[in-house]
Amino acid sequence: MGEYMIKTVLFDLDGTITDSKIGILNSVEYALEKLNISKSKVGDLNKFIGPPLHKSFEKFCNLSEYDSKNAVEMFREYFREKGIVENSLFPNIEKTLKDLKKDNYNLIIATSKPLKFAKIVISNFKLDKIFSNIYGGNMDGSFTDKSEIISKIISDKDLKRDETIMVGDRSFDATGANNNKIPFVWAKYGYGKEEEMIDCKIDFTIDKSEDLLQVLRKMIKV
Repeated sequence: MGEYMIKTVLFDLDGTITDSKIGILNSVEYALEKLNISKSKVGDLNKFIGPPLHKSFEKFCNLSEYDSKNAVEMFREYFREKGIVENSLFPNIEKTLKDLKKDNYNLIIATSKPLKFAKIVISNFKLDKIFSNIYGGNMDGSFTDKSEIISKIISDKDLKRDETIMVGDRSFDATGANNNKIPFVWAKYGYGKEEEMIDCKIDFTIDKSEDLLQVLRKMIKV
């Protein structure tokens, strides 16, 4: 009888577990309106989903570091009251997570979203008992780089890289996994586009969350 090679699965949150698009885009629109920035000037707002917010406002709105922090505060005005609940789970993800937990995988959240908000989201969907730990960014915009977050988890939990895998939907998730030399599973059902993944090393691709079970079974030691 074989044993699982992978023991710990790291999950991104937005675009991998939760379909948070509506809440995030509404929060971005609110911030842009408050700052008198035209949506047409910014273009497709979907690019705000995933990366650290302050970096997105700097890059896509051409804001200074100071002004981008102000934009993040405007974003959070809406998000903490309304946007955080304008959210849903991706189809079958809850069952997939429960099946993984039942199979004794150690499940950990690795998100750039502020830890405070990540914990609320996980609690709202009653997934608290499924994840052993939740790692997220700081409210001041620090500790939002996915490579840094994954590295911290590996160090804190004394994880072995050949027993750990990262599941995410954006290039930032892939880069974080690649930089930490752990396998990456691209959740293609999320928000990432193929063109942004070109330079990333993708070990497995899943079109729906339940495909993750098959991926892990392929990695069983015999």
